[in-house]
Amino acid sequence: MSASGEIRFELQVRITEGKVFSAVKLELGDQQTLAHQENGVWVLNETPDYEEELIKCKTSTADPTDTYANKVISTNIPNKNLLDNWYFLNPVNQRGESSYSTDAAYTIDRWKLGGAAGTASVSSQGVLLTSSTAISQFFEQSRVMSGKTYTMSVLWSNGLSVATGPLTHGTQVSGWQIAVGGTVTTPGSCGIRAFSSNTFQLAIFGDGTNRVIAAKVELGTEQTLAHQENGAWVLNEIPDYGEELRKCQRYYIALKPRSGATPLIGTGMAVASTQAAVTIPLPVTLNGATVTPAKSGTLKLWHGNVVGSSSADITGFVGSAVSDNSATVTVTVSGGLNIGEVCALQFRSNDAALSFSCEL
Repeated sequence: MSASGEIRFELQVRITEGKVFSAVKLELGDQQTLAHQENGVWVLNETPDYEEELIKCKTSTADPTDTYANKVISTNIPNKNLLDNWYFLNPVNQRGESSYSTDAAYTIDRWKLGGAAGTASVSSQGVLLTSSTAISQFFEQSRVMSGKTYTMSVLWSNGLSVATGPLTHGTQVSGWQIAVGGTVTTPGSCGIRAFSSNTFQLAIFGDGTNRVIAAKVELGTEQTLAHQENGAWVLNEIPDYGEELRKCQRYYIALKPRSGATPLIGTGMAVASTQAAVTIPLPVTLNGATVTPAKSGTLKLWHGNVVGSSSADITGFVGSAVSDNSATVTVTVSGGLNIGEVCALQFRSNDAALSFSCEL
């Protein structure tokens, strides 16, 4: 029994002199799946991923006093980051603004403005928050193993903030499960709490001076966001922008034409004299069953037996249905449609945009 009261098993392997020890496995059931024979020679069925095994060793719950446990306690190999769009020197910013000041509104992708009234300024040097202004990311509780220890780290232009603690599923309307800076709402502080029955909130409160460079939430007691070189904090990795974009687009996606282009973005058919159901292909599957799109600029609905024979200005949208890699929207016009005729939705100005939001 360990010092914490847990019952532990010990697996011992005794090797006959001259034998080579290659692998070991403990599994449920009465059949081994470690290896198979090929021409009389035993061959492993799989080779484990080294980095995955290293992470498991790092996050072992064995006693820290155990001679054989927790041999690896620090490494520059990064663990998985539970956050999306966490690199603020080159963040996904589909809304395209360099400054955001609307309270309770989204800024760069997946990050929502809050706290004291203020501004989030975006640049290649990071995100600068006015004093006590916060940006928060809300993420699914399903990303977290309830009761396990997690580490939160935030890299600022002047240093690194780190805190460790258990994260537990459930609703928590006050208090923070992991926090840096005592009262989380003070300038330069950050924290994580259960925000609703199925989401966590990570909040970062600015001090008006130092920019936020990056943030991370990871399993275990060690931060792997950054390391020091000659006294300066250096990130252990820079995320792939395309991968972060795809993750962000599940919650918000903005479709825009390239300069000078007026592409068709979806096709469908008229279902009433003033409505048409149009299916728009998307690069990802949205994180929601129904979302209402928002438009800006000029969009037209072409209709008729020959696509492009006539057009109508879009007056609005009435909901949508989400499918894998597409959304079907009900487009409204002033009139002139014949039920069953072919329709196509088109951007007709450089500032045209169509966005879908299903943020948490």
